[in-house]
Amino acid sequence: MRTVVPQLSDVLTDAANSNRLNHSPKGTRPISLVLQGSPHKTSVEAFHCAIIESMNVHDALQNLELPQYSGIRTVFGKVLERRSRRAEPRCTLFTWLALEAHPLELLNEDCNIYVTEIGAEDAQKKCNADVLGNAGRPFSDFNGSCGDFWAEMAAIRVLRDAGYSRLRAVHKQLPDGTTSDYEGYRGESAAYIEVKNIRANTTILDAFNHELRRRYEAEPEQFGFNVAVDYPYDNPPTAEQERRIVAFLESIRGLKPPFTKELDLVESVSRITVRDGEGTTMMTRGWSWESPEPINKDWFLSKVRSKAEDASSQMRDDARLKVLVINFDSPSGSLSGDFIESARGVMRDAFGGNVDPYFLLYRNDSQI
Repeated sequence: MRTVVPQLSDVLTDAANSNRLNHSPKGTRPISLVLQGSPHKTSVEAFHCAIIESMNVHDALQNLELPQYSGIRTVFGKVLERRSRRAEPRCTLFTWLALEAHPLELLNEDCNIYVTEIGAEDAQKKCNADVLGNAGRPFSDFNGSCGDFWAEMAAIRVLRDAGYSRLRAVHKQLPDGTTSDYEGYRGESAAYIEVKNIRANTTILDAFNHELRRRYEAEPEQFGFNVAVDYPYDNPPTAEQERRIVAFLESIRGLKPPFTKELDLVESVSRITVRDGEGTTMMTRGWSWESPEPINKDWFLSKVRSKAEDASSQMRDDARLKVLVINFDSPSGSLSGDFIESARGVMRDAFGGNVDPYFLLYRNDSQI
């Protein structure tokens, strides 16, 4: 069984290094602000940049005042006001607000739930503590902190739906010298709650995009391409794969599109379709239930284990329930049931079995 995040073909890829802004059909939960730091731009970010450059941040702030976005205004208001004062304020939240684009309504819904569950004052205090300090940082850093915080709000929604109540944010070190993100109750049993977010990793797509953009900016007449890479895996690229990508791009310098070539990328042979363009890259992929898992299981579980062990060190009081929520933004938008069950097993092992584990995929409970 595979848990799938529904995707649309008109994906806006926002950011660097797999900072994907994935749009799913309206009304569905599987939607994400997947944000990770890197100075490199990804596949169709050029489309996003063209949009944002045609807008005024004033439009985004004006729309923020609309009643249907009151939750976002309550939680992120101070953060976005400070962000707007930057010389380069571009960010995903301003894009969504300026366009009034899906998934803005889902973010607002999570903000409203968060405010209802922990209170407006605590919601603002927690958001400001976690995100405000990054308001002046570069695009990908700011996006990353926003995505991490959305994971926390999604965790509150999931735990509320699972029966947890009296949820509150923890703003200081606990009496036992440890910290956790939240406290709550399951029935009359008190619980510590820790939330961790695993951002999308760098992929072959990002390596292609970085190298092509760099060449296009230096020699647009030689690299005026849009490159579509058909490749089944989303593992972090190796040094050898990066070398092969560089060699491939140099081999097509100045060629006249359209044309198609193959490139051996070690894990698989990629079919690459080149058309006229402006130094942009996109990923294409055929998919069926028999398709291989796009990410390496050992790599994935090592990420889960690291987050779980970190959380375990923050919750040492065995007198309370321990709750761990880990969100994973899979670059492919899907994950097999086997991977998810293994992730929960790793989470339990890190706590010696003494934990209530929740694994979210794109801020959705994968148990549903």
